[in-house]
Amino acid sequence: MFGLSIYATIYIFAWIAMTVVTFILYLIDKQKAKKHKQRIPEAVLLTTTFLLGAVGAMFGIYAVRHKANHWYFKAIAWISLFINVFGFWAVLLID
Repeated sequence: MFGLSIYATIYIFAWIAMTVVTFILYLIDKQKAKKHKQRIPEAVLLTTTFLLGAVGAMFGIYAVRHKANHWYFKAIAWISLFINVFGFWAVLLID
């Protein structure tokens, strides 16, 4: 894809998939919170955020305003984003 290595291509597709999954989980949890139903555990939200879902989490936090008052969600999202960018950079160096 665009002259990238197979590792970079896999990383990009995994990143896109986890971004979408994480954002959807934040949306579902926001809807469940409004309806006072059983919620998605915070550990699941934070784990998907950490596992390449930082951008999806940021959209969930800042655009949908879900978990926006929890400092640790914002911190994990920003730290994860930094790690994800560093990981992509490291994958590019493999070439």
